[in-house]
Amino acid sequence: MGITEDEFLYFLRQLSKKGLTMEQAADKLNVELKDVKEYAKQYGISFVSSKRKKVSLKRKKGKAKKRSSKKRKLEIEELKQIGLNKDQIKVSLKKAEEEKTSLIESAEKLGFIQAAKNSKIIADNMYFTYADIEIEKTRAGVEQKLFDFLKIINEETVRLSESLIEEGKFSYEVCRILRQILKRLNFSFMIPSETLPWLRKTRRIILNEEGHLIIIYENGDADSKLLEDYPPSIILIVFQYIIPKLGKLVKLYGEKISLRTNFFKKIYQELDNLQRAFETSAEQPSEKERFRRNEIKKILSES
Repeated sequence: MGITEDEFLYFLRQLSKKGLTMEQAADKLNVELKDVKEYAKQYGISFVSSKRKKVSLKRKKGKAKKRSSKKRKLEIEELKQIGLNKDQIKVSLKKAEEEKTSLIESAEKLGFIQAAKNSKIIADNMYFTYADIEIEKTRAGVEQKLFDFLKIINEETVRLSESLIEEGKFSYEVCRILRQILKRLNFSFMIPSETLPWLRKTRRIILNEEGHLIIIYENGDADSKLLEDYPPSIILIVFQYIIPKLGKLVKLYGEKISLRTNFFKKIYQELDNLQRAFETSAEQPSEKERFRRNEIKKILSES
């Protein structure tokens, strides 16, 4: 054998550990198969049987084939994503099998991948051009709508500004006139607390003859300002409450004036009669005095 017995045994044990068959061990050591069998039996060295080795190799080949098939499927999917058609993939597969290379390398060599990439770039450019046009149209439409809304806001702002100016002007004027009327009538209004419900707890609300709105709170605090110095919303509520009462007040005031006027008329008539009784026939009234008396009589008769 060209080697010692100990060396032979050592090599047999090492080849056994590597999972070889006796036939493979004999070939490796360049000895007869019977010698390997003899020493294996004598020293209890186990080798993989030839049958089992064939099954193992078959399994390995099957697994390798599955891995290769899975890899091929992944490569085909990748080529599809790049943009290759069925015929180009078929030609690439044939070339890969002939040259024992990967499917991607074959398609690259055939120029299919670069051509697909160029086509995709052109398609993408066309898409983005169309998309840009659509985006520009959308943007222009949105901008136009925005400008329209801004125009409406601007117009409404102008109207609102004018309305606020008019509101302030007229609320001031009605308060000024009311102040003069109340002063002339010498009258104050007691306004119920529930008329202004959003105010904190109030004891009394008074609009006096000077046109001051006085708010007395339950804790003893008080606010007193001219009515026109309050917000228009409060002014309007106050007017809604006092206008009906102001109408009755004016009516009563008119009746009072009428009563005084009638009283003055009677006094005048009596005094005029008395004055004429004292006049002598020689003392004739002047033309101007007679005219004045006639006018007064006419007024008294008409009333």
